[in-house]
Amino acid sequence: MIRYYIAILLNKAIKILYITVLIRCVFSWFPYKYRNNSFGKIVYSITEPFLAPIRKMLPQMGIDLSPIILFMIIRLIEYIIMSILYF
Repeated sequence: MIRYYIAILLNKAIKILYITVLIRCVFSWFPYKYRNNSFGKIVYSITEPFLAPIRKMLPQMGIDLSPIILFMIIRLIEYIIMSILYF
């Protein structure tokens, strides 16, 4: 029973991170509007520790692909955790 609640809690945390990264991607289209906004700073502070290491590993291409890689990593981690906790 406790595994069920842990799975729900982890699933919610993963979904919040996923949505936060998605919000950051949308904010990147309007950098001047959300750069000094307090909500934008919160989103940046949550996502940057996850995106910065990925960005360092990728070559400079003119477009930031780190959110896409992070989305794939989040989905992989979610699949692994849920398969361990549900079975």
